[in-house]
Amino acid sequence: MFKHKDYIYMVYKMKSFSKAAETLYISQPALSAIIKKVEKEIGIQIFNRSTNPITLTKEGEFYIKSIEEIMEIEKNTIKHFENLKTENNLNIASSSFFCVYILPFFIENFSKTYPSTTIKLMENTSEVLFKNLETEKIDLGIDIADNCPSNLFSIDWYDEEILLAVPSNFKINKKIKDFQIDFSLIKSGKFLDKIYPTVDLKLFSDENFILLGKGHDLNEKSIKMCESSGFSPKVVMYADQLLTSYYMSKLGKGISFVRDGIPKYEEKTDKLIFYKIDSPLAKRKVKLFYKKENSSSTLKNFINFLLSEKC
Repeated sequence: MFKHKDYIYMVYKMKSFSKAAETLYISQPALSAIIKKVEKEIGIQIFNRSTNPITLTKEGEFYIKSIEEIMEIEKNTIKHFENLKTENNLNIASSSFFCVYILPFFIENFSKTYPSTTIKLMENTSEVLFKNLETEKIDLGIDIADNCPSNLFSIDWYDEEILLAVPSNFKINKKIKDFQIDFSLIKSGKFLDKIYPTVDLKLFSDENFILLGKGHDLNEKSIKMCESSGFSPKVVMYADQLLTSYYMSKLGKGISFVRDGIPKYEEKTDKLIFYKIDSPLAKRKVKLFYKKENSSSTLKNFINFLLSEKC
């Protein structure tokens, strides 16, 4: 009954025997003969040939609906077997910070429990990450984006704090010694305790800043935090990566906004002094993003592993 469904569906889509025949690379008489044979076998007329363009009969509408259901089943079946082939493969994307400092540790430990899993790790900006998730080039994205596309799921992984990294040779540091946060407190996470005060960004209104480029979440947040303190930051440099701005601050080029995870994983330095920022925008969530249709057990296992481990 559905042996020649592709031919019939093409006529339906093109609303023309001649156009469908041209698309299918067969002659129009041959295509017409095939469809007449099918109509004779099932005892109904699929197309109303008296209209221009041709239309479906009432019985033809039911037949086309059945074809579409079969095509959907075929599509899902192919996708299922393709997923089985790649069940033990996992493609993950995130920023350079996560790729360098965070994920290698988790991947190494995850592989001890699931040694047959092959994990590919790549660096993506937020924009590229979401495109790659939607086109299924990656299975999991890790980012701090607030807006999640409607066809993706997001899960909060952990909270992070944005700190101010000020070159130690800046004179402003001598005036606000009571607000300085020791490197060891950041590494241990104790700096989050309320006994350690936050600093008003307005105190740095005359200083040079290094910001991430436009399009980065932290670029927008940095500017908003400064503006809410009554000034626009004097930007001497824009960086593509957070680690770049951190290292440039170490060289004394300007103040940068950095995630608390960088000092946790970097070696202690006396070239920078850190401050907690008095702004609700200094807090944000790290999230896991994946496509709703992704039913990979390997992906689920890895997500559960991340959620169960302390970052």
